Amino acid sequence: MTERRFSIIKPDAVEARQAGEILAAVLRSEDEAARREAVEAFRRLVTLGFRPHELVHFSDELDDPVAIPYFTVHDPMTLAEVRRRLSDASDPERDRLLALVLREAKDRDVWKLTTPEEVVGRWGQVEPHLGGRRGFWALRLDQWHEQGLPVRR
Repeated sequence: MTERRFSIIKPDAVEARQAGEILAAVLRSEDEAARREAVEAFRRLVTLGFRPHELVHFSDELDDPVAIPYFTVHDPMTLAEVRRRLSDASDPERDRLLALVLREAKDRDVWKLTTPEEVVGRWGQVEPHLGGRRGFWALRLDQWHEQGLPVRR
């Protein structure tokens, strides 16, 4: 009896680019349900072997509202969507997203999306989700407080 072996066919660059173009267009859509479905499709494609950066162009440009920020690699959304959720999502969703920004975004980019006052105000809810960046942000807030800035955790 011969043994059968199955393997997943690795997608090629053309397929990845085509899938990425479709996903990026839907992620930039005004249709919230379509965006949710696009994120689910993105996750399924990653599970099948596509690499996130092959599917979507993640941008370092945080001045373009339709850009998909580099720090949303696991949950892609436009910069406009990040800003909207940070301002009017439920508290748990806002805390999750603020923690994502503090954990994954470059330090200089964090302040394009939030303020020290907001970080301090939500510190108790956000701190447990910062992972390895917790110490950095705690030290930063302590330093600002020592310099006389009105921040206290």
